Amino acid sequence: MNTKILNTKTTKAAHQLEQGFSLIETVIALTTLGVCLAYAMPLFLYAKINNSKSEIRTGALIVSQRVFDNIRSKPISGLPTDSSTPTVITDPLIVKAMGRSYQANVTYCEVATDCSSKYRKFKVEIYYNGTNNENKVYDLEGTYTEFE
Repeated sequence: MNTKILNTKTTKAAHQLEQGFSLIETVIALTTLGVCLAYAMPLFLYAKINNSKSEIRTGALIVSQRVFDNIRSKPISGLPTDSSTPTVITDPLIVKAMGRSYQANVTYCEVATDCSSKYRKFKVEIYYNGTNNENKVYDLEGTYTEFE
């Protein structure tokens, strides 16, 4: 008979432990989770914006490398010798990178002394979504020299 009473007491204690969370405990847990997510959300947005800017810069670097390769593939005698009008690269292969559109403007010999029959100085400007200075992503200068 003592065994039966002991089993009843154990069953009541086990039943009380299986009731679960109260409503107040659930509300406090959800509030804590909401506060944590509120602090973490700006970090996720900042990371997404930063990654997008990084992809744009990487694409501009790829386009500038293609422009350099395009310039190097030509003989120096085939490159312009004056800066009266900038030479704009319009080949779609050159202005597309990583699924984004870029425009590459190449200017040769901005100063007359920057060019001769053996070398050409050039400036490459890479724009993303247009050609105004707000969208300029990459700007560099180089000298193409022909050796004997």
